[in-house]
Amino acid sequence: VEKISSRTKFFPSDNKFRDGIRNSSLYGKKSEKFFLLAYEKDLTKDLPERIYNNIKIESTDHILPQSWKGTGGSIKNPDWKDVNEKESFEKLRHTWGNLLPMSVRLNSIKSNKSFSEFKSDLKTMSRFETTAQWNKEVAEKDDWTLSDIEKRNSKISKWAINRWPFYKSRYS
Repeated sequence: VEKISSRTKFFPSDNKFRDGIRNSSLYGKKSEKFFLLAYEKDLTKDLPERIYNNIKIESTDHILPQSWKGTGGSIKNPDWKDVNEKESFEKLRHTWGNLLPMSVRLNSIKSNKSFSEFKSDLKTMSRFETTAQWNKEVAEKDDWTLSDIEKRNSKISKWAINRWPFYKSRYS
């Protein structure tokens, strides 16, 4: 049997894949837009007008800001109440659960607005189903916390494992 060469180093088990989604940075990786777009396409597959073939992800936004600003570990935006552990913040800020697809224009408009201000903007201005569903989930919330990122990472990891399950063959 001839060996097939690949740049892929390994195919992770479901547990490793889940842990990777929950604990690893997606932001800035070559695969970032691939994964965001796959999730977006899955969320839009049952919509009456199948527009997902024309979707392009121009930029990615951090729900919880990616910068740790200010002194004493606090950030300038008063709506972010649960960023008191810099280590947890550093671990979670670039994970999938803290990222939303966004147009460059909307990302610029959002900038570093407060949670309630940008939540309202996203509700009326975003064209992405990912963002619409996230907005529904946080409609009653006053802030976005590290715990919320962890919960969203868990939700996305369940979807991803269902979408790309590990296939263990007799050769693996």
